Amino acid sequence: MIPTVSVIIAVYNTFDYLSETLQSLEQQSIGFDSLEVILIDDGSTDGSDQIIDQFANKHPNNVVAIHQENSGTPSVPFNVGLDHATGRWVYFLGSDDLLAEDALAVLAEHGDEWDSDVIFGKMTALGDRKVPVGVYSQGRVRDLDLYSSRLPYAIANTKMFRRSMIEELGLRYRVDLRQRCDQPFTITAMVNARRISMIGDGAVYYARERADRSNVTYTAKAAEAYAATTAVMETIADCIEPGPRRDHVMKRQFDNTIVADLRDNLPLREETEREFVFDQIADLADRFLTENMLNSMRVGDRLVVLAAIERDEEKITSTLAAIGPDAGPVKLFATDDCFYLGFPGFDLSSAARTGYAITIDTPTRWISKLLRPAKLTVAGAKVELRGTVLVEGPVSFHGRLVPAPKKGKTKVFDQFPAGGQEVRADINSTTGTYLLEFDASALSPGSYQPSIVIEVAGHWYDIPIPYEAGPVALKADSIWRRRLGTARTDESGKFVLDRR
Repeated sequence: MIPTVSVIIAVYNTFDYLSETLQSLEQQSIGFDSLEVILIDDGSTDGSDQIIDQFANKHPNNVVAIHQENSGTPSVPFNVGLDHATGRWVYFLGSDDLLAEDALAVLAEHGDEWDSDVIFGKMTALGDRKVPVGVYSQGRVRDLDLYSSRLPYAIANTKMFRRSMIEELGLRYRVDLRQRCDQPFTITAMVNARRISMIGDGAVYYARERADRSNVTYTAKAAEAYAATTAVMETIADCIEPGPRRDHVMKRQFDNTIVADLRDNLPLREETEREFVFDQIADLADRFLTENMLNSMRVGDRLVVLAAIERDEEKITSTLAAIGPDAGPVKLFATDDCFYLGFPGFDLSSAARTGYAITIDTPTRWISKLLRPAKLTVAGAKVELRGTVLVEGPVSFHGRLVPAPKKGKTKVFDQFPAGGQEVRADINSTTGTYLLEFDASALSPGSYQPSIVIEVAGHWYDIPIPYEAGPVALKADSIWRRRLGTARTDESGKFVLDRR
């Protein structure tokens, strides 16, 4: 009988984690008899080989144990596993990672139902392991488009592949890569797949960061890292014709991989190695970086890449600090026809604006981050909203107090019903502070939502102001104060509140 899924596990010195990984396979709801488990020991020296043999002896009918000398790369054991696989589906599992109990059942069932060639589920981090997030926001997707979604940011091989597709394409791993050897394989598969599907509404795969950070991703030297990055870019260029589709897939290598390497590793490298890195980035940019890609990057990432091409280490460091998780908001500058972010090195002279213009990033997202409500006060018939706005340029400003959406109704802020109130306010040009004063006596009792409408360089933006206690409840003789948090938007455009 043909197994439903061939699970391929390349093992090298993961003794502390391997037993738990194998246990997660035994507990699969699909039934262990539906699986073919291929364990390739790539010359382990820590006793992992013994765990493999014990597991194979426990399950002699559907576990294949293979031992070989260390190859120096996961590619070789992956290829050995593919040579032995007989299942309808192939799944690659890290020897230190875990699967949710119904992972393989859900993926195989939906892959068959949807006639997918590639299907994958949500990856969740264990410890500080970095995993993609944005792609899973769509939930369950039968037909996920590689060229318009966040899929290029999730190109690890932790997916289920139809084995017939692998064999038709003659797909195997590149054995000359020590790091990210799975990505050329995965990209080629996804470009050629008839359909890519995703189960993004629940954890399927748990990726673990080892306690000693010995994962290959973390231990590769600069030469290995950029050999891998070059190989991935060349694969993309070989598989996809030049144009917007290629740019969409390629961009991740610049705004994610290269920026992350500069952030995490540049300060640790010796001078000669740093020069090597800059040489590599300049060469890759010359070969693959297009104007369209630059314009589609977030401003901070774009500036880091441009600074690397210019070998400006000081600007790289200062920009990375400005876009880091602990950085405060960056001031927004408005001109008559464009918006700029005031990252390090910016000024309003035309020569110093390169790279700072907001292109793909929406001004609304940045404006909402720069509006800092400080205090909302309701005292009888008077409602006051105070705060600051870090925007410089031609700015007009007013506030709205409109009926809050009823529970369960849409909260899209440009769809409020009529019946509210708008007031104008001046912004102190020195401090950027504002005061909005509403006369509640003109409004009917009920719940109201404040927002700020700001005109910047001829464009109007309506920014809702979230606050801790919910909508303003206007009642007779109501007197209370509420402290506000900072309004901002997440990557999906949803407004959130950073509570104080």
